Amino acid sequence: MRYGSAEFSAESHDFSRWECVKNMTLIDEALRIVFQMSIIVSGSLVFCEIVLRKFSRQIEKAGQILQIDKYSVMGIILSFGTSIAMLPLFSKMNQKGKILNAAFSLSGAFVFGGQLGFIAGVNPDSITWFVVVKLVAGIAGLLIANLFEKMNSIMKNS
Repeated sequence: MRYGSAEFSAESHDFSRWECVKNMTLIDEALRIVFQMSIIVSGSLVFCEIVLRKFSRQIEKAGQILQIDKYSVMGIILSFGTSIAMLPLFSKMNQKGKILNAAFSLSGAFVFGGQLGFIAGVNPDSITWFVVVKLVAGIAGLLIANLFEKMNSIMKNS
């Protein structure tokens, strides 16, 4: 696998002296997956910063409606592609934002990410239903988590 001037491959290294390393293809695939995940997360953080700068007002309005901060809104937006991209923002989110992001990631994440690519490759006729079901499940997760959060805050205040 070649990225720019760097080549990433288990075959380019001499692991033959290690008895425990028998299947170089498996190691090569694992290294490729880790590298690709790193690229996706890095790219999503740049995307997040650009979106926060350009659409700050709209994101803050959405956050006011849901009573969460801008990082929580961005986490939900990033989860449409992959929930891995949302994780670096998790520490910056308020408590309610963390709950809503976890609820959305459970059932609504990857709508337009890797799972959609898999569905397109296996059964292209079901793409529409896949997207609809993932969006409905993600929104239902947000609504249920929001409901429980409101009930929890009412119980704390009583």
